[in-house]
Amino acid sequence: MDSDTLEQLLIAFFLDTENAEKNYNLAEKYKELGQTATASNYYLRAAERTKDTLLAYKCLLKCAFCFDMQGNRIVTVCGLLKQAICLLPNRPEAYYHLSRIYEIRQEYIESYVYAQLGLNCPEPDVILDVNYPGVWGLIFEKAVSSWWWGKTSECRELFLTLKDKYKDVMDPLHKQIVQNNLTSLGSGPIEVAYKMYNKDKHARL
Repeated sequence: MDSDTLEQLLIAFFLDTENAEKNYNLAEKYKELGQTATASNYYLRAAERTKDTLLAYKCLLKCAFCFDMQGNRIVTVCGLLKQAICLLPNRPEAYYHLSRIYEIRQEYIESYVYAQLGLNCPEPDVILDVNYPGVWGLIFEKAVSSWWWGKTSECRELFLTLKDKYKDVMDPLHKQIVQNNLTSLGSGPIEVAYKMYNKDKHARL
């Protein structure tokens, strides 16, 4: 499909408009060309026509990404992600994207809840190209949202988990954020981690 031109994909589609795979291929091409409005239409058509639940799930997520790139479509984006969850509630990707959206919007309780729901899912056997970084992404979102929800001890433990178990798979930006947050929170024993220095402690330096 990658080598096919838009014209070739359109011809294939017009010869079999109800074919879910041909709708999906056309959606992918339009997205590649930056035409997200058109791409979202074909992703939805593919999701509605396929008998492959996994393909429908992937189409709903990619359609959500198209609307997200257009801006000011947050209700539509979240609705599509929630539809994906209803379709395959035991996959983590849609939970991750909802958690991330709510974290960005500073709706931290919702972010925490969706991150936890995602963490309850098994890691998928089939990897989809839907911008899911893996379980560490859910742990990261839960860590950030737990801080803003007042769960400071849990936040620190989650960031320590990320540092100890996932430092080799995190991207450089998130790795640095984890380190910065641990520096702020304190990475020593739990009983002293939140004790801030003041001048009365100078003699103990």
